Amino acid sequence: MSSRFCYWSVGTGAYCDLLHSMVASARQVGVTEDFHLWTDREVPGAICHPAGRFDNWGWLFKLVFLRRDVARLNYDYFVYLDSDNWFVRRPADPLQILGGAPMHATLEADLTRPLEVPVWWDYPASTFVNLFRRAGVRHASIHNINGGMFIVRRAAIEVLYQLAAGFWRFCRDQGVLCVDEPLISYAMHMLCDHPEKHTLSRTHSFWATDANAAFAQRLPDGRPFRFTGFHRQYDCLVDPAIVHLVRGKDPLFAYAQKLRQAPALAA
Repeated sequence: MSSRFCYWSVGTGAYCDLLHSMVASARQVGVTEDFHLWTDREVPGAICHPAGRFDNWGWLFKLVFLRRDVARLNYDYFVYLDSDNWFVRRPADPLQILGGAPMHATLEADLTRPLEVPVWWDYPASTFVNLFRRAGVRHASIHNINGGMFIVRRAAIEVLYQLAAGFWRFCRDQGVLCVDEPLISYAMHMLCDHPEKHTLSRTHSFWATDANAAFAQRLPDGRPFRFTGFHRQYDCLVDPAIVHLVRGKDPLFAYAQKLRQAPALAA
């Protein structure tokens, strides 16, 4: 029997409009897998759960919801998506991205190499390289990630959470307060034997971030776009099935308004 997976996300208030657009985009390109959303109102095409109150700081709620709520769902693995993602085509099975690994997050810049922008979340990139090393990472390269998408096997959820929580406490004790991305990246480096298989250059057909704002004023159209990343270490074309619109949410809000005006489009 083939492995089962679902997509999941968290969003309340205005973020529900983004979730509405994301789910609609997926359904329109033939995605049939379940979307589980923790929200404060219904989103057409998704299975919605009450989010309740939660702390938005550092986007750490992703890890809390993963361990407390998502792990209870009856799937083999789970694909987290930020609310500002857009599907341009049906993605390949995420199991192909995982390979034999327990999790996947797209590895972007190699922080051990020279960077045009040598910081990550207000700290020198070298600070994170040092912290990763001291906390047990042995891979030659250490990468940043964008937290807008990650995949995890059910069996690895508790391990991922404990690695992230332990690294958060370790960094705090060194005077560094981590948001979600360094924590997920650390777990990724600890759990994956072959991180080179999870780099942007190897996996961008599934998902990539519009870091250069190609779609700040319009929705993605399925054509490749330029990616340099926050650290400006890349300069290449990417062609993802799922585009993370981190630099431009206005088109997603506008599309959600269109869906509300014509509810049949969201069916």
